[in-house]
Amino acid sequence: MSPSSPHDANRDLARPHIAFIGAGALASVYGVRLALRSATVSFVVRSQRVGDTSPLATECISTRERLTLDRPARAAAIPADCSCVALAVRAENLDATLESLVRSGPDVPVISLTPLLPAALRRLREAVGERLVVAMPGVVAYADASSTVRYWLPRVAPTMLDDRFAGNPSVRAVHDALLAAGIPAKFESNVDKMNSATTITFLPLVLLLDAAGGTAARALEAPALLKLAFQAVAECRNAARFVGEVPAWAHLLTRFVGPRTIRIGISLGQRASPESVRFVEQHFGTKTHEQNVLLAREVISIGTEYGVKMDAMRRLSDACEDRVPGGPGHA
Repeated sequence: MSPSSPHDANRDLARPHIAFIGAGALASVYGVRLALRSATVSFVVRSQRVGDTSPLATECISTRERLTLDRPARAAAIPADCSCVALAVRAENLDATLESLVRSGPDVPVISLTPLLPAALRRLREAVGERLVVAMPGVVAYADASSTVRYWLPRVAPTMLDDRFAGNPSVRAVHDALLAAGIPAKFESNVDKMNSATTITFLPLVLLLDAAGGTAARALEAPALLKLAFQAVAECRNAARFVGEVPAWAHLLTRFVGPRTIRIGISLGQRASPESVRFVEQHFGTKTHEQNVLLAREVISIGTEYGVKMDAMRRLSDACEDRVPGGPGHA
């Protein structure tokens, strides 16, 4: 199937049927908004969760809009009548089991909302072929103590879809459904490279929080770790340029970030938007530890391949791996 070819003219693309693989915070935000406004949505989950009838509740932090999907459609396999599949899993879950699940489904586009470095991208393309549509999510979300998914939709970072698929009826229908659901979206060139470059550029800041034990306060109290992280930022920014361009907002942010500016930023965030700091701590502090370790190893390999000195990144990665997830930082 070429990027522009329709896969099944009999499917109703006025209201596309999107099958989300994964039912975490990201899939919940997209899925709930789409299901209530512009699409049919199924959540592909583990077999033991298929009978789960619990609702999915979401709340937009900036508008206080609360949306609840009372009876989410959960399935153990990709529905045969879906028009598109959306991967909303962490990088460590891109394994042979998931690839087999996608291959067993219908011949429809597969939109990946997952951080993809080159090795993972190659594996997915081998498994999915020309059906793979690389995207970058424009949703920032986390589940609070009551299991409500709280989220932001930053206008500066819309959901970006590979523009090679702009002429594909199914992918275009997803794009239009996102807009109808109030989720900013656009077709963009080189999203696959942008996805990888952005992941590489920001990973040291994620590792900093992880290695410090999961809280901003602990990170700020570890000057040696802070210094190491910003040395790693410089290394990763250099490595990322061999992979692709990062969005303008990301380039600006990492160019001026440093130990002093991050202290100011966290202090302002704690006063003006304490929930944003809680999100960063909960999402990156402990939740993505396994993904962080996996991505760090590949980023070091990428930098080394292109002759970039990765000493600081390697030491930061070691600090992250040495920490017991959920335990106090050792630095």
